[in-house]
Amino acid sequence: MKSSLNHMPLRKRREIGRVLEILHEEFEDALKDGTAEFKKRGRILKIILFGSYAKGGWVDEPFTMKGYRSDFDLLIIVNNRKLLPIPSSGLRHIRTGLILLRR
Repeated sequence: MKSSLNHMPLRKRREIGRVLEILHEEFEDALKDGTAEFKKRGRILKIILFGSYAKGGWVDEPFTMKGYRSDFDLLIIVNNRKLLPIPSSGLRHIRTGLILLRR
């Protein structure tokens, strides 16, 4: 398992950094008005990047005939099962994780 993003171009590392900032902000916003104890103590424990960006086989060809770009596949691990699911249009699916990211 890789533990850094050094295999990715700087532009992509910055992009995923911004994605992580937004993810943390949205998580905090979703819980900020919660009165239940599990919401008050809600935390993101780990964020795992998996899929093509984790393996180093992503595609970034927006100007070709197919016009395809790989997306970031992220697994978010929280400290309480009751926090799931928190609605978000940015979270789609989960598979096996490869890279650990921390805030």
